[in-house]
Amino acid sequence: MLACTDCSNFFESNLVKPDKDGDLVCPVKDCDGYLVDLDDLLADLLTRFWSLGHWTRYSCAGHLWRAEFEPHIAFSLDEENLKLKEIIEGMNDGTVRIETSEEEGEESGEEPKLVVLAAAAASSDPIERLQIQHDFLEFMYEVLLRLEEEADNEEA
Repeated sequence: MLACTDCSNFFESNLVKPDKDGDLVCPVKDCDGYLVDLDDLLADLLTRFWSLGHWTRYSCAGHLWRAEFEPHIAFSLDEENLKLKEIIEGMNDGTVRIETSEEEGEESGEEPKLVVLAAAAASSDPIERLQIQHDFLEFMYEVLLRLEEEADNEEA
């Protein structure tokens, strides 16, 4: 699934063709956004984070059929996402683990990032994997709801 970084509309990958520069631009009239490929399970969650100014760098809902199974969302570790980090740390009941690359980013010249990962070790059992995925997504939606609530309170 493709999602626009500006208008948050969704598009099927096979219906959008790259422009002459190879970019996937949003086909919505008067939208200057770019399309990014998202896991279907994360599309709604990520576009709602984006609408609040919490930009992601990469993500994966976890591939149930692959050996490497690790649901995660990486955010840029900028001023806006420092608040997000505090909220995640405060709400975390062991469902997720948090990694930051602040020091690594400074040394390598890369932008620092905040990565939120499922805390449970991946099992080969598909039912356990589904539970890990569910718990991760449920936690991230709870974080999102807290952010949306705080944004509503600031507007009021």
